[in-house]
Amino acid sequence: MRIPNLTFVVFTYNEEARLPLVIRNFRSYGRILVVDNYSTDRTRDIAKEQGCDVLLNRNEGGFMENQETCDNVQSAVRTDWMFWLAADELVAADALEELERLIRSERYDVICMVRKNYFQGAFCHDIAIGYRARAFKKNTIDFRNNKIHEFGRIVAPKERVYYMPSRYFVHHLISNTAATYLETIQRYTEIEKKVRAPEELDRPLPYLLLLPFKALWSDYLLKGGIRGGRQAVHLSALMMIYSLLKAIKGYEAKMGLTADEIAKRNRQIAETILQTIPSAEIASPTDGRQETFSPQNTP
Repeated sequence: MRIPNLTFVVFTYNEEARLPLVIRNFRSYGRILVVDNYSTDRTRDIAKEQGCDVLLNRNEGGFMENQETCDNVQSAVRTDWMFWLAADELVAADALEELERLIRSERYDVICMVRKNYFQGAFCHDIAIGYRARAFKKNTIDFRNNKIHEFGRIVAPKERVYYMPSRYFVHHLISNTAATYLETIQRYTEIEKKVRAPEELDRPLPYLLLLPFKALWSDYLLKGGIRGGRQAVHLSALMMIYSLLKAIKGYEAKMGLTADEIAKRNRQIAETILQTIPSAEIASPTDGRQETFSPQNTP
């Protein structure tokens, strides 16, 4: 192994198709620990067959960045350094060689990297990117009270934290179609609604109105998404939907707009509308005689 003091921690759930690619990517550079969320396919079998360590860890909703998970992983990892990634993420050789150099220098405790996205099989350049801690020593990230899509709080001294240049990045191979991405957005925003205060999710009206301009001008033009072509536009639009849906759900929570409350308000509106309709008299019943019609008296 190129970096004997490093373990690549791969989080999985039913990843029998993609896990072999991840193992090929990293097994020459360090140990691999597969943290599996009780897969029902051959994920764990493949990991063991390929010489990986396996840790079973229950992960409700796919939210892996919490203190309990971190404690479980740190107990299972036998090296000082960890590199956290999902089964849809790969790292090219030049970035891994730079990572090796940084770890061997012993100057840092946390190494942060940018993640760049591929959507619908195309590279989207700088659409929806951001730095996060990737390689870090044990006990340098505090995951207490962490929120989904955040990566805890770095507790290492600032001078011991290194941000790799963006030319070294994690390749995020998004496999979603638009339909499955919308399902993912729905699931994640429901998790966020549970763990965040409504005020954290709600946004003022100007923010909502300006989101489309951000998606077009900032993400697509300024951040180089234009080089990603139509797929970059699609990804930017879906990320805009994610932001909008979070804000809408935050507003609903803040205003107490449950399905029952909305139904109550709609009934009140309906009653107001129906008050404008004149009352119809109920026709009195006939005296018991029924008219019969026959072909000969039909006009």
